[in-house]
Amino acid sequence: MTSELWSVIAISMFWCWVASSLLCMFKAFPRLGILQARPAIIWGTTSVVCATLWMMALRLA
Repeated sequence: MTSELWSVIAISMFWCWVASSLLCMFKAFPRLGILQARPAIIWGTTSVVCATLWMMALRLA
């Protein structure tokens, strides 16, 4: 793939990581001190996957 395509993938994965991190924070803790495990696992995993893909795309860009 071309460098420009990897740059677009890197930018989109960065914003995916930011959005999923925020969703993890707000969905896992709807109220202060109360953890909901299912949204924490879903959005936490999504955040880790997006961050990993972002770093891989940066390396290949």
